[in-house]
Amino acid sequence: MGEKLNYHGEHYSFTLMTPEFSPPKSGLGPIPVTIAAVGPALLRLAGEICNGVRLHVFATRKYVEKMALPEIQSGLAKSGRSRSNFEIWGGGFIVTGKDEAALIQEREAVRYRIAFYGSTRSYHPILALHGWEDLGLKLHEMSKKGQWKQMAAQVSDEVLEEFAVVATYDNLVSKLNERFGGQTDCLTLPIPEGIPTDEARELIQDIKRIDSPFNSFPTSW
Repeated sequence: MGEKLNYHGEHYSFTLMTPEFSPPKSGLGPIPVTIAAVGPALLRLAGEICNGVRLHVFATRKYVEKMALPEIQSGLAKSGRSRSNFEIWGGGFIVTGKDEAALIQEREAVRYRIAFYGSTRSYHPILALHGWEDLGLKLHEMSKKGQWKQMAAQVSDEVLEEFAVVATYDNLVSKLNERFGGQTDCLTLPIPEGIPTDEARELIQDIKRIDSPFNSFPTSW
């Protein structure tokens, strides 16, 4: 069995561990730690003490360039670490399918999610970057009135396309590269049901070739 749990920190102490949850030593190094972040303070914290960050799906390329990356870099500089050892996940919606007809339903589902997140005042600085403060305020007021089903209609195609990559399989890799290339290291790709396994595998391999600043974690994990 592993060693007795005996952690004492500034805020928490952990000393109780039952045998059922006490595995033997793995022989591996420290596990990479990532946190989710949207605002400046948590983005800086991620850069300073974490191995990576999970960006919110409610994000645009401008938000990542103008807000997220500068704060992350500030944290990395404070801890004397390199971006090549820091992994960035996500940062936007992805709508894909085999043809335009397949995109329609997913596009509208994402439109609603943009409206849903856009009603949250904590996320309004992202809208403000694009001059869409009024949209955020309107969505927030509609949410307070319980007008959830009507909110999606407030999200224009222009807004949707800032928050989401919308492309068929044939154009997906180039669109993902335009949006995430050089910024994001990992993506969560929705694979619709029915896509042939070989086609999905080839698509994933092509996506892996998109330029990424991340090299490896500074651990043996």
